[in-house]
Amino acid sequence: MGDRPVFGFLLERLASFGPANRLVFVIFNAVLWLAFAIESLILFQELFPEFTDYSIVAACLTLAPIVLQTQLSTALVVIPANLATICGYASLLMLLGHGHADRPRRPLLLGSAAALAVLGISVSEYGVATNL
Repeated sequence: MGDRPVFGFLLERLASFGPANRLVFVIFNAVLWLAFAIESLILFQELFPEFTDYSIVAACLTLAPIVLQTQLSTALVVIPANLATICGYASLLMLLGHGHADRPRRPLLLGSAAALAVLGISVSEYGVATNL
């Protein structure tokens, strides 16, 4: 894919497993959706510590599209939409969880968070929306 080279590379690597091996695609899909739900749960707990008991609702709402809309598609939806967002959420969680790090660790923390944000943006335009 000319406009998204990282996405095209990831699709090419995933397709090298062969079209007959659908189990790889199903597992890949399930793992990315699970990671997305877990990050949403943790992000909800970080943003709303007084409502920690309701964080499971955020995780369930994150999983709702797999049940309602994208259950038949695997890599074409999961890689550009979820993987980019997962990288953006991971960057945000790093900054929220360790925002008050000591001075020696702060450049490493900011660099790692920025690298995750850039990775999400390089996968697809969904990473841009996540990091705004």
